Amino acid sequence: MKKGKWSFLFFVLWVAAGLGWAAQPNQQKIYPVQSQVVDAIRVLYLDQGLAQPSGTAPYSQAELAKMLEKIDQTKLSSSARKTYQYIEDTFAGEPQISDPKGVSFTWGVDATLEGYAHTNTADFVGRDQWVRGFLD
Repeated sequence: MKKGKWSFLFFVLWVAAGLGWAAQPNQQKIYPVQSQVVDAIRVLYLDQGLAQPSGTAPYSQAELAKMLEKIDQTKLSSSARKTYQYIEDTFAGEPQISDPKGVSFTWGVDATLEGYAHTNTADFVGRDQWVRGFLD
């Protein structure tokens, strides 16, 4: 029995450690075509002489981060570096929380009433006629 407890404890710790390592920043935020971040990336692409990103917007933050990887920082002018830094700061920004105390959670219970009735009292008289089995 002791071996089972240690195995279970090891398994729980292994899963918890795996969840911690798997955590990564969420890059699912969507930026519209008129976003300042999208405009900034287009300006940087023009500055680098790269072809403009595809027009299939809106873009996710992950897509924009991939676009940003193509820009060579060593060839940027001082104003272009500020633009690049603006984009990185925007991506690194913490999510806005409206409650200054932190995130709030709510818990609740929903109850539902359910009933069955037939108006045909001639054909459905007993329980045997209501309940259907797997073969029926």
